[in-house]
Amino acid sequence: MTGNLQPPDARDPASVVTDARPDWCPPPSDSVSLLPAGRDWDAVRADAATARWAFPILNGPHESAAIVDPYACSTYWLLPPGEAHDFIHWQRLHPHVVVLPARPGVHYVGIPPAHRRTGPGLHWYVPHNWSGRYLTEPAYLAAALTPAVHAAHGPHNNR
Repeated sequence: MTGNLQPPDARDPASVVTDARPDWCPPPSDSVSLLPAGRDWDAVRADAATARWAFPILNGPHESAAIVDPYACSTYWLLPPGEAHDFIHWQRLHPHVVVLPARPGVHYVGIPPAHRRTGPGLHWYVPHNWSGRYLTEPAYLAAALTPAVHAAHGPHNNR
């Protein structure tokens, strides 16, 4: 994919990308499940400062949940499987944003129960007008994380 990636305009329904794929849901459980990235979803991990700036940007038509890990000061967004590498500019956001797709040396992500919305520990960040989706649109996330990294760490603090 090439071109300037920008988040869709929430006021313009025509700009919202629709996705006919069913959304993934966390497994039914009362405890955290450790699941491999790349099978049911790819993951994007951001540091806590970047996530704090990204949350308000992401409050729009694609409001999806994110996993907050307060102990590791990280937040994870889950993407549809196989779509993490469609956006080559992820590397420019490193080390503040890291893609965890399927590949040798599997990455595992702790998945909190769907009902866990507060800490302590792993929990879901759910936006105020949550869409009910657990998988985030990759283009929308990439477009939101770029200014979030710049706001949190400065424009020259990434590669």
